[in-house]
Formats: sequence, C-alpha cells, structure tokens
Amino acid sequence: MAKISEHNLIALTRLCRIACTEEKRAELLQAFRQIVAYVDKLSEVDTSGVEPCSYVAKGHPATPRREDVPCPPLDRELFLEIAPSSIAGLVRVPTIIKNHKES
Repeated sequence: MAKISEHNLIALTRLCRIACTEEKRAELLQAFRQIVAYVDKLSEVDTSGVEPCSYVAKGHPATPRREDVPCPPLDRELFLEIAPSSIAGLVRVPTIIKNHKES
C-alpha cells in the first residue's frame, strides 16, 4: 500500500501553489489516505475474466471515433478577426499563471 506522508502533502501543496493551514492539511492528508486505501482495495479485485470497455454505463455505445484526416488550415486573417483579442498576428490570451515569490 502506498503511504501518503505529511511531507508528501507539503511538497504537493507547494507544487500546486496551494496555501494550506495545519487544520486543512490534516483534513487533506486523511482524505488522500482514504483515496489511496480505496484504490488499493480495488486493486485486490480479480478482473482476469473481465473484458476492458471504453464506456461506463452498460448499453451505451463506445465513444464514436472519426478517421484522422488532415484538412487545410483555417485562414490566419479570418481566425484573428474572430479571436477575442490579438496582438502582432497572434491570439492574446489572459494570464492564468502569475509569478508569486514566496515570502
């Protein structure tokens, strides 16, 4: 069984840039341990005779797939006209990651 330690959780919160109080950290640690225990329990189930499927609900067809056929690209000028914002011939997107220095 995989062990989730407080050290792992602290490293994870740093990587995800999540501010976490000690109380919240204890809750998250317990939740992660329950998830890992559940996954470990699932891995004990014998699935040797079970055929893999690409859908969840019985009776529903698998996701339809189309042939991957190359097609001509969209005209750049037309694309930039319909883009919400552009700059220097490129689509401008909002900043989603900001550089925060830890203090």
